[in-house]
Amino acid sequence: MSEERYPILSAIAVRAIAVAALASALCAPAAPRPATPSAERLGWSTWWCPPGAWKARVDLKLDEIRKGPGRYDIVFVGDSITQNWEGWCTEAQRENLRTNVAAGRISLECAHISPMKAWLRLTARHRALNLGISGDRTQDILWRLTVGGQLAGYKARYFCVLAGTNNVDPPEDTAAGVREIVALIRSSHPESTVLLMPILPRGPGRNAPARLRNEAVNGMIAACANGRDVVWLDIRDRLLERDGTLSRETMPDLLHPSERGYDIWLAALEPYLSGEVSVR
Repeated sequence: MSEERYPILSAIAVRAIAVAALASALCAPAAPRPATPSAERLGWSTWWCPPGAWKARVDLKLDEIRKGPGRYDIVFVGDSITQNWEGWCTEAQRENLRTNVAAGRISLECAHISPMKAWLRLTARHRALNLGISGDRTQDILWRLTVGGQLAGYKARYFCVLAGTNNVDPPEDTAAGVREIVALIRSSHPESTVLLMPILPRGPGRNAPARLRNEAVNGMIAACANGRDVVWLDIRDRLLERDGTLSRETMPDLLHPSERGYDIWLAALEPYLSGEVSVR
């Protein structure tokens, strides 16, 4: 890994020493730090995503930060659910998706090739940075926020964190990873407020295994929110039907939001971004 391309920034490195203590202050006691991404993840590809897509996305966002305004209203941190706000952002990824949609391997509703209209509305009014990468687990996010340098070079009013649905660890370990993400952001950006989201509903009904597992994680990470530095931003009820099921109109693959789902998310964010709700 190129040291020049991925500097271990001294400011983040120094602050990271205090992460464990800060995590304990903000939340329930954290488990040991999750493992860093594997060599396979750094060269990650799947049948729908070209080789090296993860590293390309990390590089893309580092370049965006370097060329950016230096101050954002909101920075999104997460996985594909976060990335899909702005669609698949490299032309190579878009072409792979077009090919696989045409071949019937993936539905167009689940492959956001173009930015969500909600994203265009958000960025027309607010300066936003999207640090979501498809497939990321909590340990992958921690790697790029630390070694990858994605927390350096800017300031932000808000960080919106949504992570954990890709982890297959015990819920306690996943929760520890989410808590450490929050603690790392708080340590690196003490001027910012974290809008922490529970993992979104997944699967058709209340008893879907993935749904139950994610809810177990949510019960553990909710303690991170104190209403000031860390705010619990919960849109789960707005995504669900009255009987607790997920509609494919809102989440076509029962995992990723549709345009309607991102509209709901944007509506929950707007009071904070507009200043209607003040948390400091």
